[in-house]
Amino acid sequence: LTYTNKLSSNIQNVTKSNTIGNLCCCFHRKRPRRSSSDSIGSQSSQDSLDLVDLEEYPVTLISTPTELDDMLRLAGNILVVIDFFAPWCGPCNKLAPVFENLAKDNSNVMFLKVNIEDNPDLAAEYDVVSLPSIVFIRRRKILNKIVGFNLDSITSTLDKYK
Repeated sequence: LTYTNKLSSNIQNVTKSNTIGNLCCCFHRKRPRRSSSDSIGSQSSQDSLDLVDLEEYPVTLISTPTELDDMLRLAGNILVVIDFFAPWCGPCNKLAPVFENLAKDNSNVMFLKVNIEDNPDLAAEYDVVSLPSIVFIRRRKILNKIVGFNLDSITSTLDKYK
């Protein structure tokens, strides 16, 4: 279930947009973790890994936790930048074309997107409590995390680690 379907009568308590200076973000409550019996998805991520071309497809939408794990393994020493977003998040929607352009301009960096509604376990694992959240990773280690749409912070962090 999505946030809007599950909590439509109480949506104002679930999401809240906030703008402070140049920082825009949405806040949300963490959803409960899925039980081990819940299906996360059965499609193998190996099929999509074979097609990864950072220049032709600069941003990859992650569908499952296994797919993210495979992409991080595939990245090795390459910088990975993950945009955690939700479709209902205004700042996330503003960031999307900017993120795409950053990916096109930095073909030596792997850019990924994770929809937190489809992947609440990943949001919990990466402690995503505000959106958008941009996580910088190398060798499976988190280097930095930026919360909100602050282009200066995103580009300076990207330049620092690439």
